[in-house]
Amino acid sequence: MKTIKILVLVSILSLALTSFNSKNTIISLEKALAEKKIELVILPLGGHSGNCINIEIKNLTNDLLNLEMKPGTLFVPDNEGEQTLVTVGDQLLVINKKEAKTFKVFAYCTEAHDSSPSKESKFQLATTQNANLKNLTSFLDSLKIRNDEAIQNSIWCVTDSHSVSNVYTDDPKSSKALRGFLCTATGQKDTWYNTKRDITVDQNNRIVIVTKEIKGELAFQSAVPVEIQGCVKDSTGKIIYQNPNKTNCPAGKIRFEFKLKVEGWAPGSYSVVYTNNGEEVLNQSFSF
Repeated sequence: MKTIKILVLVSILSLALTSFNSKNTIISLEKALAEKKIELVILPLGGHSGNCINIEIKNLTNDLLNLEMKPGTLFVPDNEGEQTLVTVGDQLLVINKKEAKTFKVFAYCTEAHDSSPSKESKFQLATTQNANLKNLTSFLDSLKIRNDEAIQNSIWCVTDSHSVSNVYTDDPKSSKALRGFLCTATGQKDTWYNTKRDITVDQNNRIVIVTKEIKGELAFQSAVPVEIQGCVKDSTGKIIYQNPNKTNCPAGKIRFEFKLKVEGWAPGSYSVVYTNNGEEVLNQSFSF
């Protein structure tokens, strides 16, 4: 009799655990949609980067649902002239039975050449088939990067061949890791400089990108003290900017920060050149 009671108790406990686990199992948003466990409405806020999408989810079941929105989830517009948006964070969406709930979604443009979505845009949910983009979204999530500008510029490196010089954060370690990933994924070479850009949307909802500044560290070795003066040359070798100041530096390893305002300059290739008494001691190229 005692054995029977124990078996019954174990069975009840097993059933209770099974019921608990089934109610707390995490399933993907796509699977929940396919199994008609939820209804989903996509609510664009207007915009192409950051918190630019809300989603309203209605739980059609009698159980609490734990839904996972994985990195690489796409919001594909019905209008082919508008941008497809992609998520980078792994987001858990918890909804009680029969509940309707609205969630913020952080998503980013994958097509800098297309129009920015508006509040009237219509989207369909999908998953990216671009392996580099998929890997990037997961890598960004693993680094815990929350800088919208760095995330957006990273995505454009993969999808629109933008330069890795546009990608940096306040954390040098994260910046180095992210740029290393992007160079491997795209075949680009890393740059010695960062480019600061303004990204806006014009009256026709087209993205406008203006490079404003080049900034980075320069260094060279000298066996003797030098008096250096810098200039910037275009691709033809013509001097387009001459620093009127000269700087005295001791012999040895000479390091200094370079910063140049380039807003209004024509995009292209340039060189920053430093001389000592007319003799070239440093020549570094940059482009934007």
